[in-house]
Amino acid sequence: MEVILKKTVNFFICSSVLLVSLFNVSVAYAQEEFQTQITMTFDKSEDDDNNVSEIYNILARQHFSPVNLSNHPYAEAAFLERIGSVAVFYGINNLDNPSFGKADGPLYGGIVTYMKPGFPLVIDAMIAKSDVEFNPPVDGVLTLDTYGLKMSIYVKNGFLIGFGYTRQELEVSGVSVVNGAFDEDTYELSSKFVNKFGNGRAINIEAEVGITQFDDPGDDGSNTTIDIVGDYYFTPGVSFGSHFGLNSGDEKNVEGDTVSVNINTFVSPFFSVALEFEKFFAENSEGTDDDSFHITLLARF
Repeated sequence: MEVILKKTVNFFICSSVLLVSLFNVSVAYAQEEFQTQITMTFDKSEDDDNNVSEIYNILARQHFSPVNLSNHPYAEAAFLERIGSVAVFYGINNLDNPSFGKADGPLYGGIVTYMKPGFPLVIDAMIAKSDVEFNPPVDGVLTLDTYGLKMSIYVKNGFLIGFGYTRQELEVSGVSVVNGAFDEDTYELSSKFVNKFGNGRAINIEAEVGITQFDDPGDDGSNTTIDIVGDYYFTPGVSFGSHFGLNSGDEKNVEGDTVSVNINTFVSPFFSVALEFEKFFAENSEGTDDDSFHITLLARF
């Protein structure tokens, strides 16, 4: 029973990472000039043990100055123009576990990104919180607090290298099988490179190496992750991308490989739709394969 709950805890953390990823990934932009954007996302994941997670989220972002899209891929405009922003988000996380039943609760937080033209440093700060309550037969509560800080430097325009730290604190209470704290500290070294070829074509390449140190009740250790992301822009508003990730270490039930593909299309200068399909292949019998689907709608003003 404890193993099943631990899988649920890890599944909960992994689903929350879908929102935490907003801390590290630029979202799509369009229009000659804009300053405000609204992003709505729907994420659904299901593993081979029939654990299902659904997240509905809305994010509002205000840039500190107008973002100019001239001669840029729409999704990379703020990165290339070096325009900072502040954002807040709110979402609902629904979980369905065959052994523990259903659970739901809010996920909310804020993100601040400081950067400006001509200044080589980028500072990102993030805070998020989620409270999920199980329904009968389990009367338990999962509370997740996440804090993140990232420092980056532009080696040159279009090329960024950064170091980030993320802290996750998960409290489990009201569950007879196991109660206590599940803590994680993640240290990441990342890079991002955007190269424009002309005629609206461009490529984005991102790489990240992370070490996650975990401290669970009765267990501790670390895992290493390697992620590579690539996007090709056929036009400033249409791109196709893929992601490959590796996870290995002491936490056996999250060891494995991740592969995803995505397409992002601006159907008008004011609105974009992005779709992503992701597959996780577990390395051993302690983990489970997982399929995920993500859809993102974005509007700017």
